[in-house]
Amino acid sequence: MVEQLIGSNSNSSDMIKDTSTDRFMEDVIEASKESPVLVDFWAPWCEPCKQLGPILEKVVTNSEGKIKLVKLNIDDDPQIPQQLQIQSIPAVFAFKDGQPIDAFVGVQTETQIKSFIEKLIGPIGPSPVEQALAAAENEFKENNFSAAENLYLQVIGFDSMNPEAIAGLAKVYINNNDSDKAKELLDGLSEDILDHDAIKSALSALSLAENKDTLISKEDLINLINQEPNNLKAKFDLATALAAENEFEKAIENLLEIMKKDKEWNNGEAKEKLLKIFEVLGTNNELTKLSRRKMSSIIFS
Repeated sequence: MVEQLIGSNSNSSDMIKDTSTDRFMEDVIEASKESPVLVDFWAPWCEPCKQLGPILEKVVTNSEGKIKLVKLNIDDDPQIPQQLQIQSIPAVFAFKDGQPIDAFVGVQTETQIKSFIEKLIGPIGPSPVEQALAAAENEFKENNFSAAENLYLQVIGFDSMNPEAIAGLAKVYINNNDSDKAKELLDGLSEDILDHDAIKSALSALSLAENKDTLISKEDLINLINQEPNNLKAKFDLATALAAENEFEKAIENLLEIMKKDKEWNNGEAKEKLLKIFEVLGTNNELTKLSRRKMSSIIFS
């Protein structure tokens, strides 16, 4: 049984709310005497405001109640922003003990916003989503696919378009020999999500797995290679079979051997397969880094 790490996705009205000129005293001035309050001054026509808003909400939610976020539409309520001499939006003011104590203008990265907030409330730990994703990855690495699936589903239940969770769940299905379910999960994703590295990795894993059923057994391929050491097609098929079963190191060895004999074998198919494996492993994986160097030395030799 996997621990429930994430609750339902609902912004508490105590943590994130809209305000107005009439409610500003209660929602901001008085509330900031109990805990810091961020005020996001925005307008519906402001595109940067639309970029900043979700990032603010995410970081504030991760603070677990240590800070609140109040949003004020300057078109509907211009009086407060005029008093604060706000000339550009998005503008975010931090209030504490009834007074504005810090501010920034313009879109900020999540890291910058987290740093801004941590000056007010101290360090913000990993969010429940981040904890669940880390736990799921560990379970996956240990081949505990049922536990990993449970955790990824928790994340998706909270954030239905979380790319890391979607990709992770797809890889669980792939490793459970259910490529059709993985394909169904990945089909129809929007372009911005498809461009995410985690989704690219899952798509590459699916591509490797889909070739599995068309191959003869690994044992037969190994016997064939022993009889015909220069049979590059057999080496390629063996690498494909190994990659489909996550035996990436052995798969890479076979593909590099092919490239040593013929850099552009079968119109560069060995190199293309290597790049797919690197996508599955991720750019920061040590095996990826080492194998890329080996591949480059072959290409440029």
